[in-house]
Amino acid sequence: MNIRRECVTSESPELAGQGSLVRHPLTWILLAYTALGLGLLAAYQFQINPDGIAYLDIAEKYVRGDIWGAINAYWSPLISWLTAVLRLLGLPPQVAIKLVLLMSGGVALGGVWCLLGDCPMWMRAIATGGAIPLTVYYALHVITPDLLVATVLVWYAAWLVEGRLDVRASVWGGFLVALGYFAKAFALPFCLVHLCGWRVV
Repeated sequence: MNIRRECVTSESPELAGQGSLVRHPLTWILLAYTALGLGLLAAYQFQINPDGIAYLDIAEKYVRGDIWGAINAYWSPLISWLTAVLRLLGLPPQVAIKLVLLMSGGVALGGVWCLLGDCPMWMRAIATGGAIPLTVYYALHVITPDLLVATVLVWYAAWLVEGRLDVRASVWGGFLVALGYFAKAFALPFCLVHLCGWRVV
């Protein structure tokens, strides 16, 4: 099995013969997700919570160049890093962080598609498309890095299922574990313990 190949191409000869991502089911799933997420963004853009205030404050410190002030032993930095990038592009703070979460949700849906690489095309489409409402909900209803962590863990699971042990695959797995740590610190011990158990089994 080669999950990475299946993320780009299709198991269906008909779809493969078309040679275009336009007709690929994942393309339409992501378009539907984007339309729903952006359509609801205006209703949720001013939602704020205590954790969200902290992440936005850290992002603003990165934007101002206050690196030492931004480093924090409690709040994981990944969501603030990504928000700071969009802030540098001129987006308002609360819109920027919501877009970060929406984009991470889209990446999560791509991970679900890849994770189900051995399943029939129709099953992958139903499972991935069915995850759209819940993904949009968690991207917009509250500011938290939980969706970022879920995104990393979905791709981590896809990497494990793929089962490759070459250098490139190992680097990719290490990158995912590190990314999970920066999204939320508990992801590092979780992945390490889980990986050890997976290899033993």
